[in-house]
Amino acid sequence: MKQAATIELFSYWDSLRAGCNKAHLDVSTAQVRTALAGTFLVEVDERRAYPLRVIGGSLARLTANARLGASFLECWEVESRELLEAMLQVVHDERLPVVLGARARTNDGGRLPVECLLLPLAAGQSGKPRILGGVAPSGPLSRRGSVFPLEIASARAIRNPVVAMEMTSAHGSSAPMSAAMSAPPQTRTAQALASALRETSARLRVIDGGRL
Repeated sequence: MKQAATIELFSYWDSLRAGCNKAHLDVSTAQVRTALAGTFLVEVDERRAYPLRVIGGSLARLTANARLGASFLECWEVESRELLEAMLQVVHDERLPVVLGARARTNDGGRLPVECLLLPLAAGQSGKPRILGGVAPSGPLSRRGSVFPLEIASARAIRNPVVAMEMTSAHGSSAPMSAAMSAPPQTRTAQALASALRETSARLRVIDGGRL
């Protein structure tokens, strides 16, 4: 994580987790002032459509597809959705935070780097699990907002303080999953990344503790 807003959101979430308040991992707006505009809430429904239940102003301006009740998947380009679904499954099933490196397309044809953080939450009042998200663009947002969906440039499952996620390559050699998930899309397709992640999600090896 590089952006102040995502670091603040992760630190607050981690403090709740440290206090064993796992049943009520809710965001206090007073304690995440920097991250508040970029926060959003995704519900994990039975169909795994991941509807948006709360949308901060930043996500709404990064893509016009961010609407209450709409699928979070629709906020992303079609080519990014398979990998996004795999990472959402890791957040929910493995209860691991995920950081996405993304790009937003501006209406004038430019590209704006965006950091996206996904964090597991317990079930809300609806009884369905939720995922807390935060987006932090690396530059100012256009007042008009973007009509384009987001694009995933990199993805990484993380664990505090350190997690080694090992995968076996097609050639039989091993490499850290964190490095593999950070590879640019042109070197590893979304399908290959999603497949590798599913195969290795049950083989997490904790190096130095952690509370998850």
